[in-house]
Amino acid sequence: MSLRKLKLFKIIQTGTTEAILKALMDYLKSGKDPNVRDEVTGGTLLHIIVEHGDKFITGQTVSGVYMLVCKDIDIDAQDNLGETGLHKAVRIQGGFRIIMALMR
Repeated sequence: MSLRKLKLFKIIQTGTTEAILKALMDYLKSGKDPNVRDEVTGGTLLHIIVEHGDKFITGQTVSGVYMLVCKDIDIDAQDNLGETGLHKAVRIQGGFRIIMALMR
């Protein structure tokens, strides 16, 4: 299944932080693949989260990244440009919280 077809993808793009955290938790609890890829960019769920990092840089919302890391995601997965989620996190304002969650 393509990442873009997931309800979670749409919620990350347009939803509130509360809605995103709930949808992410529900997705991860369902046992679905946390390494699902976007057929356009080659990115994973982690890439999408980091691209919308402004929603994941508070103390509360960074827990969503931590939940993802605990689900055995491939943090070294590269998109079509050869970038990992960590590469992207380094370039965003406040990305240090995401980076810390990825390093755990």
